[in-house]
Amino acid sequence: MIRQAVLDDLEQLALLNDQVHALHLEMFPGEFRQPSRAELKNWFRSCITDENTRLFVFHRKEEIRGYLILIFRTVPENPFKPARQYAYLDQICVNSANRRQGIARELMNAAVEAAGQKGITTIMLDVWSENTVAKQTFERLGFKTVLERMEYKSR
Repeated sequence: MIRQAVLDDLEQLALLNDQVHALHLEMFPGEFRQPSRAELKNWFRSCITDENTRLFVFHRKEEIRGYLILIFRTVPENPFKPARQYAYLDQICVNSANRRQGIARELMNAAVEAAGQKGITTIMLDVWSENTVAKQTFERLGFKTVLERMEYKSR
């Protein structure tokens, strides 16, 4: 079942986040740091209470098996582009023991519905180019690459 997260979910959300964050720390050690449990719970608390964010959880009985964080954003008009609204998929995580069971798709359906209720038809996300598993998952969920960001680091 899908529902919006509540404050009582903070501990389970933090535990689930440990799985995906461990992967990020391993793949990109210079880009990520290990937050304290308190920092992580405070961050999830802000996601639950922010009016422009939806934090959906997939649960069976009392166990959260996945979550998705969706942020509604507005970009103002500028000389080159019109104003636009979109939803940003900030995080999606499915418990490693529950993958390949359609949980990510159900969470994504909830995100599409929430965006649609606000008249938003575009959902965007960022994915690390080396994270091929995530890229394949997002493609299966219907995402297409529309922009590639490059980085230059001086020595």
